[in-house]
Amino acid sequence: MPLLSNDSYLGNKSIRMEQFGGGSSEGSFEERCSRITFEDIFEYTKAEYHFQIDQDWQSAEVFAKAWINWSMADVVRERLDSYLEGFLPSGGDGWLSTDERDAVMSIAADCIEHTITRIGIRDGPPHRGGVGVDWKNTSWEGDSIIVNEVNGVPSRHSEIRTCESYNLNTPCYEIPVIPSENRDCDTDIDNTLGLDECRFILYLNSTLELSGISDPESFTIALNASNMSNAELKFSFPLTNDLRLDMWEECEGRYVGLDIDLGDDYVTPLRGSCIGDQSSNYSLDSNNDILNYTIFPNSDKINWPSGEDIFADFTTLPVPIDNPPVWTEAAPIDGTWFPLHETGEVIWADWEQISTWFNDELGVSNLDISCFGDLNSSIRQNINGSLYANIEYLQEITCEARDSSGQTSGNRTWHIGKPILLSTTSQSLQNPHPIYIEVSDNWPPLAISIALYQDVEPIFSEFLIESSTYVNVTSIGLTPGAVKVKMIIAGENIYQSMSIYDLGIIKESSPPFFVASSTGFSISEPSHWSARGQFSDPDGEEVSFSFFIDDSLMGTLEPSGNTWEIPEINFNLWPEGEYEIKLEGCDESGICAIILFEVNNSHLYVEELVQPISQDSNEERFIPFTNLYLIFISVAGALMYTIRRD
Repeated sequence: MPLLSNDSYLGNKSIRMEQFGGGSSEGSFEERCSRITFEDIFEYTKAEYHFQIDQDWQSAEVFAKAWINWSMADVVRERLDSYLEGFLPSGGDGWLSTDERDAVMSIAADCIEHTITRIGIRDGPPHRGGVGVDWKNTSWEGDSIIVNEVNGVPSRHSEIRTCESYNLNTPCYEIPVIPSENRDCDTDIDNTLGLDECRFILYLNSTLELSGISDPESFTIALNASNMSNAELKFSFPLTNDLRLDMWEECEGRYVGLDIDLGDDYVTPLRGSCIGDQSSNYSLDSNNDILNYTIFPNSDKINWPSGEDIFADFTTLPVPIDNPPVWTEAAPIDGTWFPLHETGEVIWADWEQISTWFNDELGVSNLDISCFGDLNSSIRQNINGSLYANIEYLQEITCEARDSSGQTSGNRTWHIGKPILLSTTSQSLQNPHPIYIEVSDNWPPLAISIALYQDVEPIFSEFLIESSTYVNVTSIGLTPGAVKVKMIIAGENIYQSMSIYDLGIIKESSPPFFVASSTGFSISEPSHWSARGQFSDPDGEEVSFSFFIDDSLMGTLEPSGNTWEIPEINFNLWPEGEYEIKLEGCDESGICAIILFEVNNSHLYVEELVQPISQDSNEERFIPFTNLYLIFISVAGALMYTIRRD
């Protein structure tokens, strides 16, 4: 039984991001553990995993061993001790005890049961996922996790000492989490040998549940190798006749950070289109007709939050015939026009586009794509697969794909250049706003979709452009600030492109508008003056209000809906005279408008016959609590005014 309640352990402890609970105290123990991996709990120097898949393909027996060496062992011991700070008297004291070790190992086993396995396995035609496909379809079998360690608390450590145990029947020993300079963790070993006496080893045994295999004739194994290095993962498959690896690829760049929204623009790669960084690799071997597949991931942590996924497609189908690569229907036809938005050294086709242009049984990433053009075009393919060229004028570029056997797709020739130059006669936004489209020579008619653009999806205006011309573009719905131009170029035999231009257009803020609907002294309280009215802002911005008496700030107002109101001011508390009350409203851009009121309180000082107060009256007069703020403002304002006038 674990020493501590799992939920209280995670709920009350502030733990760094990559450790227990994913760095958040929200959610249950299971929910928090489900956001992390084994490597987040135990950082290791090297690890070996063996997955022995059962005959029914529904589960795999897992045996793992991890070495934690040299200074990393110090770091892990220090963390193990810190995990229990506040829960055990010795927690966080710089010493790791056998009690602490056993407690953390027990909690770790419970947590690992809910962690991300990193592994997905699905049968059927090979693919790389997509909408509605979740590769996280394996899980640890409940209560199957066993975690053991060797040398976590070295029994022959030079500084080992006894400690008080929570279990009276078990002796307790503890060691400093950071050893002495000579790292004497085993007094039986000669320090001069330079051996790592302080390292310790973790063992993990468990069962992995597989739910994605019903027909093992064709299946894909996916591994999330992000932040995983110095590890070996060996998969041993049941005896399956003619089982072979059909394709293996390393896919880089999937966002694996904490902000889920940042991964929304990730595009699932096409099979065979991934260009890996070659940091990871694999091996295959057969033992008594049992196929073993071993992955060696080596994804550097400095790449986070950019992740790495490894896919391996297995099948019993015959090896496909080595056919030449072919152009796909998505590829631009011969004679297509490529519009660019700039000249010079440009990316005229990125890999996301190029990967859809060819089909080959070994995958498009294994093709050699060669292009040539004018002598000055300097065409090259970047390490990420994108095509670069020096484009200063309209020119022709010819491309083809070649496989490892030297077979080609045949070439296609395209026209590439900058067809349009945009400008405007006004940097101050108008509605509609004039945009001048200057068309370069020798281009066919262009179907233009153009919009004034900020952060939200713009409203496009469409034009067929055959020669240079002005177009008027709507600016409805834009807010004060910078405005860019978003343009899509398409047309017959035009390879569609989208670009954003900064022409220096600015939408200036218009001042808010407000009116007074009622103003004056109260009938029931003749000395109390107030005003109220309505307001709006042409740009839809929030408006904040302040009011002044003779240019002295009296306070701010909280509008209600589209209504503003100056609270009642008791002018009995002000000297006789004329006053200027100013209401100022400012929008979020700092543009303000004012409205002025002239108030004369002289009528409050006309002498009236004062009726004597009855001597036998026992009535007391109280100030209602709701009027305290009003009186405070009135008195404070009157004092300010009197002092200023004196």
